[in-house]
Amino acid sequence: MRGAPTPDGGVVTRARRANGNGHAGVGECHCPLCFSVLAPDRYAAVVGSLSARESEIEQTISARFTRQIADAERKRKVEIDAAVKAATKALRDGQAGIVAATIAAERERSDKVVAEAVNAVKIEFATEKARLETTLAEEKKTDATLTKIAENNINQHAQAA
Repeated sequence: MRGAPTPDGGVVTRARRANGNGHAGVGECHCPLCFSVLAPDRYAAVVGSLSARESEIEQTISARFTRQIADAERKRKVEIDAAVKAATKALRDGQAGIVAATIAAERERSDKVVAEAVNAVKIEFATEKARLETTLAEEKKTDATLTKIAENNINQHAQAA
């Protein structure tokens, strides 16, 4: 059960502790991944590293997607320019009817090519995002596992003392 945030950035909750002594105290900071009690400085480090990693992933994906869209649009412009040049040459040769059909066909073809390129980029973007989100989830699981191991060690030392 999650509670309200505390002034120091922690979260007040009523979670059971592993040593069985009842509830967590007021004002304790809880890990956003596994809800274990953390020292305020460790909590700030965990939240900061998660925020930085998520921001880095979003920036990487956004930059790649923007670059790929720009490339697809540049290709489309080149194809349209080539079609216009071909049409101009045909006009000079007196083939106005053929020119109109050529331009229409070239635009249709280039629209299909661009649509396919954009769809391919979107699929690649979604695949990369899913892969990065999976990696991030695995990192969160690893962090949670390490936190549990540390808590068990602390509890064993506390029980031994």
